[in-house]
Amino acid sequence: MTTVSQPGYEMGKLAVTHLLDQLDGLASEDPISIVLETTLVPRKSSQHFEAKK
Repeated sequence: MTTVSQPGYEMGKLAVTHLLDQLDGLASEDPISIVLETTLVPRKSSQHFEAKK
C-alpha cells in the first residue's frame, strides 16, 4: 500500500494564521487556496519484486 504524507502541522499553522488575520481585518473573508508539498510514501507491500524462476 502506498500513502501520501501531508504536512499536517504546517496546514494547521497556516489555517490559524489566516483565521486570525481575518478576525483582525487583515485578510479577506473570501476563500483562499494554498498548495503545500506532499510526499509519496511507498510501503514495503507495494515495492516491486522479481518473480523466482
